[in-house]
Amino acid sequence: MEDRYIKIEDKECEFNKNFRLILHTKLANPHYKPELQALTTLINFTVTKDGLEDQLLAEAVNIERPDLEKVKSLLTKQQNEFKIQLKHLEDDLLFRLSAAEGNFLGDTELVEKLESTKSTATEIELRVKEAKENEVNIDEAREHYRPAAARASLLYFVIHDLNKINPLYQFSLKAFNTVFHKAIERAEASEDIQERISNLTEAITYFTFLYVGQGLFEKDKLIFLIQTTFQAIALMDEFRGLERDIEGSAKRWKKWVDSECPEKEKLPQEWKSKSSFQKLIILRALRPDRMTYALRNFVEEKLGPKYVVGTRIDLAKSYEESSPATTVFFILSPGVDPLKDLETFGKKLGFTIDSGKFHNISLGQGQEIVAEEALKKAAKYGHWVILQGKDLPCPGHWVLNVASRSG
Repeated sequence: MEDRYIKIEDKECEFNKNFRLILHTKLANPHYKPELQALTTLINFTVTKDGLEDQLLAEAVNIERPDLEKVKSLLTKQQNEFKIQLKHLEDDLLFRLSAAEGNFLGDTELVEKLESTKSTATEIELRVKEAKENEVNIDEAREHYRPAAARASLLYFVIHDLNKINPLYQFSLKAFNTVFHKAIERAEASEDIQERISNLTEAITYFTFLYVGQGLFEKDKLIFLIQTTFQAIALMDEFRGLERDIEGSAKRWKKWVDSECPEKEKLPQEWKSKSSFQKLIILRALRPDRMTYALRNFVEEKLGPKYVVGTRIDLAKSYEESSPATTVFFILSPGVDPLKDLETFGKKLGFTIDSGKFHNISLGQGQEIVAEEALKKAAKYGHWVILQGKDLPCPGHWVLNVASRSG
């Protein structure tokens, strides 16, 4: 057998035929030289918008219509089994024909096998056809839920890109999936399928907003909402003739541009019939100083007033989303102290310092031992522990400590 060698730097090393080299990169879109790429097999596991949409569609249907998803899975399995059976029949037939000697028509056993194979193949083909027809009907029913899945996929990629604003904004697909499931469970019920889909889409959008919003700085919330709104609507028409109209109707346009709140005024002439988004584009070009106000109005129009009302962190909702194994971090701006609100909320649930169920520890020199003891006691008896410190030492250590005790 010919020896095989691999070159590592300037040395040639013999390697086993079963040797495989697998490299992993976190780069979203890596590029390699053609000569290197020709020697490798690239497998892209990156989540795509369409791929995630299909995945979320399957999960939504599995929750809403488990009967459909069960049959869909069964049909897929059957289709694969049919293909395997046909392949086995074909291979067996070819083997018998190649092994036949002389005139195979005189071979009664072979002829009977040919007839049997033909009959079985015909039966399988009929079953394949029937399965495909059933699959089409099921896919049509599943497609009703695609708008909700499409909105969820869109939202995930919007929040995934938030780290471009601030590296602090990191949201995992696993965490988003939890929000997605919770939104479906809490969406308003309806016997009408279209109304139910609308309720699902709204619930997914709003619960994602609540989840993401509590982790964003106030100045970045509008950016998140605008990105969500922009991508949730399909547009846009061409603005042909705008320049000529501005030149020909300068007085009307000047009156609009010079108004105190142009975002609330109608555009001149036929441009007043433009959509809200198209009006935003014109406003951005002529009065960029009013964009913040206009964008708030736009979000309110498209998503509803509850999205633009000042949102204060709801400790009850944060508590509801937590668990013994889920640590809650408070990232504070100067002058902000949530301790009073936390104590008030804890008092409603029976967790107070006086009752011994609320442990408030300011971390500093020599306090780590105290914190460790508090964690042990709290994990055992189900208490609350709040650790305070300007520079919390090794936050990962505390998280793993809590997780191990709760597990």
